[in-house]
Amino acid sequence: MDDQRYSLKRSLGQFFVMEHDSQSSGYRVTERCNNACIHCYINLPQDHARAIRRELTTDQWKDILQQAADLGALSIRFTGGEPLLRDDFEELYLFTRKLGMKVLLFTNGRLITPALADLWRRIPPLQPIEISVYGITLESYEAVSCCAGSFSACMRGVNLLKERGIPFYIKSTRLPPNSRELGALEQWSTTVSIKKDSLPVTLLLNMRARRDSSRKNHLISSMRLSPEEVVAHESRYAESYQKYVKYMMEYCTRSLGPKADLLFLVGLGIPLVSMPMGFCRCVCYCVIPKWDIPCVKGL
Repeated sequence: MDDQRYSLKRSLGQFFVMEHDSQSSGYRVTERCNNACIHCYINLPQDHARAIRRELTTDQWKDILQQAADLGALSIRFTGGEPLLRDDFEELYLFTRKLGMKVLLFTNGRLITPALADLWRRIPPLQPIEISVYGITLESYEAVSCCAGSFSACMRGVNLLKERGIPFYIKSTRLPPNSRELGALEQWSTTVSIKKDSLPVTLLLNMRARRDSSRKNHLISSMRLSPEEVVAHESRYAESYQKYVKYMMEYCTRSLGPKADLLFLVGLGIPLVSMPMGFCRCVCYCVIPKWDIPCVKGL
């Protein structure tokens, strides 16, 4: 590893690997979610006792955020699960902003409250909030989320941001319950959120990140699109399709490489990504340079 290009730190009993010039860092602060989406590869129930016990504490996350700031990160992404489930989310948000870093939030919007929306208006995240919306109607949305009342809660969160002028945009995932209404969802999204070239839609579904449900994996597999369906969806708009092709070419170039026992292949298309490893509290930070990164033994 080139000592001039990387910093290697040890904290919380684990290694952290970062690029000196990395500008963003992503954190999955919880595996828990208040939805039970049919396609999700990571979520656990919001009251999952074991998941709660193994989550990092507020002080541990603050230490990580401080390290990220010290190493030059300019932007922090909070995701999950549903990050707003954490009782200390507001505290972590304010701590991050006081460090001078922008915040990017991935959320389903259900737990956005007037108090949180007022906080974001007073102390802006400086990056648009990203809200996942899985249907334009109650029926389609809750056929995906599998939670009664989730559609109205999501719409309430969207309206709270819109009323306060807080920048956000809508994104979705193409699934059987909503596949016929993505056009309507896209049209609606332009009336409530920041206008994008097209509605950001996830087309590629991941299997469960833990080996906990062969039944769920079978369901996810059955909903995956064929290559032809992916191309048909992405090629609806010429300009965005060309961007998609360019992105996927770069993604494949980064992701494909030599195989070896000590290589941990990432390929997530951002300067810095963090992900939970196994069922412990270990968080492994991986940079994405133009070459593959040897695993750090002992994680």
